[in-house]
Amino acid sequence: MKIGDLVILRSGRYNFASNAKARWEWTEVIGVITDNSGHLDGTAEYRVYTVDGKHTWSHVDDLRLVEKP
Repeated sequence: MKIGDLVILRSGRYNFASNAKARWEWTEVIGVITDNSGHLDGTAEYRVYTVDGKHTWSHVDDLRLVEKP
C-alpha cells in the first residue's frame, strides 16, 4: 500500500449495552491513504482520510485495497 491508494477501512467498537445481541459492531468505510508510518517490529500503519471526514491512523490489517475494474 502507498500514499494515494483507495482503501476500505474496517473498524469496530465494543457495545457495552447489556441487552446487545452482538458485543462488537463492525463498520467499513472508504478512504484514501495520506501518510504512512513503519514501526520497529515490522508492522505498518497508515493515516487514512475517510469519506465521513475522519482522519485516523489505522493498522495495515484493518485496511483493504479497493478492487479496480
